[in-house]
Amino acid sequence: MPFDAVPAGAYPLVAPPAGAAAAAPPVEPTFSVLVPAYQCAGLIGSTLESILAQTLPAHEVIVCDDGSTDGTADVAESFGAAVTVLRNEHAGSGAARNACLSRATGTHIVGIDADDLVLPGLLAAYADALRVRPDLQIVTCDAYLETNGVIFDRYYRRTARFHVADQRLEALHQHFIFSFAAVLRTAAVEIGGWDRQLRSGMDTDFFLRLILAGAAAGLVWEPLAVYRMRSGSLSSDRARSMRAMVRIVERALEHESLSADERAAAAADLEIKRRLTAIAELDRALAGNGDVRQRSLAVARASSGRRKALAYATAAFPRTARLAHRATGRGSSSLISRTRS
Repeated sequence: MPFDAVPAGAYPLVAPPAGAAAAAPPVEPTFSVLVPAYQCAGLIGSTLESILAQTLPAHEVIVCDDGSTDGTADVAESFGAAVTVLRNEHAGSGAARNACLSRATGTHIVGIDADDLVLPGLLAAYADALRVRPDLQIVTCDAYLETNGVIFDRYYRRTARFHVADQRLEALHQHFIFSFAAVLRTAAVEIGGWDRQLRSGMDTDFFLRLILAGAAAGLVWEPLAVYRMRSGSLSSDRARSMRAMVRIVERALEHESLSADERAAAAADLEIKRRLTAIAELDRALAGNGDVRQRSLAVARASSGRRKALAYATAAFPRTARLAHRATGRGSSSLISRTRS
């Protein structure tokens, strides 16, 4: 394990040094599990079964169906009184999460996507962690990564690294808090919940705003959830995710709590994110989803040296670049991303 940790029930807890609130008498945590759902009729049943099988039962389970047309809400309602089901018009996951949050009454909320699974000890582990460190407003866990029914890795081994030191700066740089986290409900309400305007990066933005508002995050060092990865257009997803991260950091730079050093570091990192976003959007265009010339010029404007020259060459010969991409699955965007300015 790459961090110092303290015992917290059955599993180690990794967290920043204890704050002053740790000395206060702990409040026994209760968990409202929030499940935003859209077009998940084939998966939400197993998700809800895993939530209801917790060794420490949830205070409540709230599902918000986001205007599904495949019977998702009907599956959720088949669980009877064990699950509260809300039905919304289709407005996105952020709106569905906020609808669940508005009905929650537990001390903490735990967001679970309708196509994922949790292991039986998740809520008990969170309760143990919060008894040890009641000053933490966020506690997350490791998770197994699954695709096509096969577990192939763990979240904090391949996808992310949990950060203990300077969580404010790290949250500005990247998403390092896994989305199955338990969050102090009052803290979530105070920041306004999730941004319903975002279609990607909602949790990144949510946790960033929590941390900038003063929250500290801890990690239960054990995989207690299963993140089920769906197949899709990887280049399209990456471009959308990168563009969302740019918007999130741009807004965070306006946060009044940022120090001069944090603002300077975030601004420098933002320029890198803008360039990588332009390259991802060019890659999507080369795959047939956009204007190659326009995207190449955007990369050129954000670059210098050889990278700029390669981008201008792609803009000059977009058809050739697209044919090369189709033939090899790579093309000029891959060359551009590996080229130093």
